[in-house]
Amino acid sequence: MGHGMIAVVQFRPRRGARNANLEKLGALTRQALEAGAKMVVLPEMAATGYRFPNPEVVRPMSEIPRGPTWRVFGPLAKEFGAWVVIGFVEDNEGKLYNAAIVINPEGKIEATYRKRLLYIDDHTWANPGDLPYPVWTTPWGVTTLGICMDINDPRFLTHMRKTKPDLLCSPPTGSTRAATSTVTGRSNSGAGTACSRWPTAGATRTACSSRGDRQCSRLERFLPRPPPRATASGWWMSQ
Repeated sequence: MGHGMIAVVQFRPRRGARNANLEKLGALTRQALEAGAKMVVLPEMAATGYRFPNPEVVRPMSEIPRGPTWRVFGPLAKEFGAWVVIGFVEDNEGKLYNAAIVINPEGKIEATYRKRLLYIDDHTWANPGDLPYPVWTTPWGVTTLGICMDINDPRFLTHMRKTKPDLLCSPPTGSTRAATSTVTGRSNSGAGTACSRWPTAGATRTACSSRGDRQCSRLERFLPRPPPRATASGWWMSQ
């Protein structure tokens, strides 16, 4: 993993203020890139917050892949020649998805992914993802992406066994109050893992649920320990 620094961002979004949140997330990402990061992983639904009672509440904050989120982070990725992974709410012909985009160092969208294994709070508004797990090449090797509950999905574990990625980008969620990137490590596939996570009660260490732990082994941390206040906004990096 000695191919540049990977940064993970934690952030506390203001509900209903997607564009303002994007501006703040962009500023945090710029700080990480200026400090030398070559990849920045941001949380699931980073600018909207998580947990919505129905589709109509979240729909005003939804977007297409080349929407407001890409317009903030595409230029940053291009300016610094870096990779950016960020979760957002996608609207595809009226269907809503818990999605993420991968932006390459040219500022272009490398991949769009839609969460396939929905959590209970996703079922109130989101459709199950219908796109394959993306696989692309970075300086760290073969890289893939799964969102939160995906790491508990037998389909995802089969994908990991088949592709044997060197790096897994996984932006999970755990709370509606604050988003944080807290976990990175290694699965039994040998893949390093860069995760952006929403903390629950200040939790800063969980990578997989108990089911995920049994199926894909405990993820070993390689990033420094996160700040003691999991609700604070910020970022940190690892070689």
